[in-house]
Amino acid sequence: MQPGRLLGQGSYAQVVVASVSRTDPTLVAVKRFNKPYSNRHLASWVLRELHVLHDPNLLHPHIIPLMEVRMTENGPELLFPILTPFIPAHVEADHRWILARQLVGAVNHLHAHGFMHRDLKPGNLLLKPTLPPHIYVIDLGTARPISTKHTLGVTTLEYEAPELMMGVERYGAEVDAWSVGCILFELLLTRRLHVQSATEEGFARWCTLQRWLGDVNVEEWRILPLWTDLSQALSEARENPPAISGAPLTRHLNASAPDSDTYHGFRLVQRLLDINPRTRCTLKEALRMQPLAESIELLDTPEVT
Repeated sequence: MQPGRLLGQGSYAQVVVASVSRTDPTLVAVKRFNKPYSNRHLASWVLRELHVLHDPNLLHPHIIPLMEVRMTENGPELLFPILTPFIPAHVEADHRWILARQLVGAVNHLHAHGFMHRDLKPGNLLLKPTLPPHIYVIDLGTARPISTKHTLGVTTLEYEAPELMMGVERYGAEVDAWSVGCILFELLLTRRLHVQSATEEGFARWCTLQRWLGDVNVEEWRILPLWTDLSQALSEARENPPAISGAPLTRHLNASAPDSDTYHGFRLVQRLLDINPRTRCTLKEALRMQPLAESIELLDTPEVT
């Protein structure tokens, strides 16, 4: 791997390969922010990520470790170990639930200490390709305390919880639980729960989710800001249902052998992908459910080097 190689790029930063220093040729992943002092929003984003990564209470074997912070004239640079992308479709069947437990354990650790990630997706996960592999949660600039009012439009659309589509401003750890459910869905079926098109509106996405997950009692959503629009959209969808490929989760569940990891996996995904955030499974509960309860817990994993 050559210095200068681009590992990843987002709206606010890029990650490149670089040596630790002129005297230390060890290669690391360096996160460089795009003009971090150009506006207040981006500056606060950078400071939040630094705060979370430095908080000793949030250290966890499956949350990316920060190796060093370098100050430059263009702003701080964050040094991390070089890891490999996490691609759910490429995960071997024997490793699915080991990685799933590592992921759920890491995000539950954030929740237990009062933070939520808010942008969980395969692109914000990395792997150390050992046997078994180790997963790491990255990109903590979106993390926020759970008990505050928040902005919308942070979670990547394919992994966005239904209540965020509905315009709620007060939400909590349940939005991460939904995103984790989407990731586990991909591990099981090697396809996304929902593929976002450039023109599809939020309510059309909601209708597609209903086809996968089953109908919902619309009356429970009366308190949400966009209830009237949702009610109309669902009525239209029942008359002209959107076409999607694949079978509903219940069909996969019924086709699985009882007491198999696959059967329990679909049951777990169903609980995490509960459209109603009030009854959605928490990640603490998920850790007690099969197949995660029987997966190898790797909490003694040494830090990445």
